[in-house]
Amino acid sequence: MKYLYPKKRLSTAVLALLITGLALTLGIYACKKPTDGINLIVDTAPLSKAPVLVQFVNANQNSTTALPSSFTVSITGTGASLVQIDGGGTNFTVKGGLLPLSLIKAANPTPTNPITFNIYAVIPGFAPLSQTVTVTSNNISTLKMSLVEFANPADGTTAAVKQTALTAGVSPAITIATNTTANMPQTAAISIPAGTQMLDVNGNAISAATLNSNVVQYGTAKQTALSAYPGGFNPTNVLNINGAPINGGVHFVPAGSITIDMTADATPVSKFSKPLPVSIELQSTLTNFITGRAIAVGDTIPLWSMNQNTGQWKLEGKATVAKNTAGNLAANFTISHLTVYDLDWWFTGNGAYNTCQNKLTINLHPSTTGYFTGEQYRVQLETATGDRLLDIKDIDPRFDNLSLNVDSLPQVSSAKITVYNTDTTPWTVVGSSSSFSPCGTGSIDVNFTAPPAADIVNATFNISAKCTNKDVVAYPTGWIYFYDLTAGRTVNAYFSNGQIYNQSAPSNKTAQFINGHKYYFATTYSGTNYQSGTFILDKSNIVIPAPQAGVGFSGGAVYNAATNTIAVTAAFTLTNCN
Repeated sequence: MKYLYPKKRLSTAVLALLITGLALTLGIYACKKPTDGINLIVDTAPLSKAPVLVQFVNANQNSTTALPSSFTVSITGTGASLVQIDGGGTNFTVKGGLLPLSLIKAANPTPTNPITFNIYAVIPGFAPLSQTVTVTSNNISTLKMSLVEFANPADGTTAAVKQTALTAGVSPAITIATNTTANMPQTAAISIPAGTQMLDVNGNAISAATLNSNVVQYGTAKQTALSAYPGGFNPTNVLNINGAPINGGVHFVPAGSITIDMTADATPVSKFSKPLPVSIELQSTLTNFITGRAIAVGDTIPLWSMNQNTGQWKLEGKATVAKNTAGNLAANFTISHLTVYDLDWWFTGNGAYNTCQNKLTINLHPSTTGYFTGEQYRVQLETATGDRLLDIKDIDPRFDNLSLNVDSLPQVSSAKITVYNTDTTPWTVVGSSSSFSPCGTGSIDVNFTAPPAADIVNATFNISAKCTNKDVVAYPTGWIYFYDLTAGRTVNAYFSNGQIYNQSAPSNKTAQFINGHKYYFATTYSGTNYQSGTFILDKSNIVIPAPQAGVGFSGGAVYNAATNTIAVTAAFTLTNCN
C-alpha cells in the first residue's frame, strides 16, 4: 500500500475535481482579488493531521453479500473530539466501504501522548465491530476492518442465528449453539436457564414475546478469523480485574472469542436476571501461553469483556478448561451481561507482565527484486505450532524497511517468524523462520517468496484546478484508490498539492502501475464517493478516458521510455468556487 502525506488543505468552498474520470472534492479559502485578471495560486493548506484511511470489508471474501453502499459509524473514546471526516466535520459516513479520517489541526499526537479513539460499526446482517485506533504521530496510516456475516461467516468463524418465544420477557430453558464447518470444527454454546428475565441497559425488565439471538464465534486456526477479531489484539484502553487501568495497554494471545447480540422484540437485551453459562471449544493444538505446553483439562485462561461503544476492555476473571459432552476441550465461564468476550492470555508492552525487554531485529529477504507491484505482507510472531503471539508489522516492500526492530517480546521459550501475503484469499504463508528463543536472540533472518518481476510503469501526476468564477488556481489534496482489476488488488495513494506524496521518500512522487493491466480510480472525500471508468494502461499507446459528463478537464499523458515514466498533467475547470 502506498502511504502518502498531505502538506496543505483548503477550507470553505468545495471544489469538484476529476482525473481520468476521478473526482476529488476540496475546499478553498475565500480570497479577495487585489487586482482583476491575476490568477491567485492557492496551495492546499492542511486543517488536519494524521490521515487514516479505514476500509470495511466482508471477512468472507467469497461471499456475494456486499456491504451497504453507505452507512454511518460512531467515533467515541478520549480522543473522539479531535477526529474528523477527511475534509472536515463529524458526519462519519462510510462510502463504498471507505472512511477517510484525520485529526483536527489542534491535535498533537506523540508516542508519549498518543490520541486514542474507537470506531464502532453496526451493519444489519453482520456482527457488530469495534476497533480502537491509537495515533502517535502525524504520519499517514491505513486500517482494514473485517466484518463477519451471520449467514456466510468467514473461515475460522461460525455463527448462530436463533429466534425463540418469551413470556413477558421471561425465557424457557434455551441453548444457542454454533455449528461446525469444514473450516471451523469448534463450537460454542450459550445456555439460558428457565425463568431468566431479559433486562435492558438500565436493568429494567423487558416485556417481550420473542428473543432474537445472533452469536459469532472466532477461532484461532485461520488468519481470516484472527483478522476479524473484535477490537484487535493490542488494546490500550484496558482495565484490570479491580477496574484500574493497565498502564501501557496489553498484547492479547488469543484462545477464542465470542460476540453475543440479543433483542427482545425490538429492545436490545443488555443484562439477565440469572447468569448464563457459556462454553467455547478450543483448537486441539492450542498451546497454553503460560505453561508452554498443550492446553489441558484444569488449565485456566483469562476472560475479558469489551465495551463495544468505547473499545474499553476489562479483565473479568478466568475460564476453566474441561472436556464437554462431545469429549472436546472447552473453556467454561458465566456471563451476566452481553458484549464481546475474549479468552486471551496477555503480556504488557512495558515489561511489567510476561514480557522480556530483549531487542529483536528481523531481517527480511525477498526471493526476487523488481516485484514492487503493491503486494502487502504481514510479519507475525507465532508459537512453534502456529499460534499467534504478536503482529510485528504490515509491510509494503516498495516503501517499508525490510529490517524490523521489536523492543518488547512475550516470554516464551520457543517461537518463529511467519510472513503472510495478505493480498491473497485466504492469506498464504510465503516465508517462515526456524524456531528460536525470542528473549535470547538478538537478530534473525527470514526468507520469503515474492512474485516474479512485472512490467512496471512509473507515473507522476501534476494536477491543478482553475475556477471560472474566480481567478483562483488550486492544487488538490486527498486519497486516491487505484483499483487493479487484472490483479484484484487495491493500492491507496495520497495526493498533496497536486502531486503524489510518498511518506517514506518525499522526493519520490511516483506511483507504480503494471503495463497491460486494467484499472479504475476512485476517491471518497467529505462523505462523497467518486469513481472513474475503466481503462487499459498501455505505455505504447496512452489513452486517458474521457471525463464524466459535466466535469471540466483538460490534460494529457506522455511516456518517457528513458525513465519508464508516464507524466500525467491535468487541469480542471470549475464553474463555482464560492
